[in-house]
Parts: sequence; C-alpha cells; structure tokens
Amino acid sequence: MSLCPICGRAMCDHTSIERGQTEDEMMAPLTPEEAKAWETELPDSPRKVEAGRRAKEEQRRKRILQ
Repeated sequence: MSLCPICGRAMCDHTSIERGQTEDEMMAPLTPEEAKAWETELPDSPRKVEAGRRAKEEQRRKRILQ
C-alpha cells in the first residue's frame, strides 16, 4: 500500500478521496522512494509524507496521460 500523502502512513483512516488517489493507486506497492522512507524514517516523519505526495503526483500524471 502506498504511503498516505496526508500522514505518511501505509495504513491509515484517510479515504482514497481524501488522499486524492484511486483505490488502485492507494493499494499500489511502495515506490523505491517510499520504501526507503518507510525503512529509515520515524512514524509521522515529514519525509514519509513527502514521499507519499511525490508518489501520488506521479500516479496522477500517469492517470492523466492514459
């Protein structure tokens, strides 16, 4: 599950609508950047949130181009 672009957690109470993602995007495997943040950062780290935001933006770009 991708990191939440709101709180940086993999599993949280934010809905796909709140996250700005489709269900499939929300359930996507972690990107390498998200995985690194997940492994090296503390819970609620701003770096985790930023990794989740970047992954969300990349997913959005791909969705728009389709």
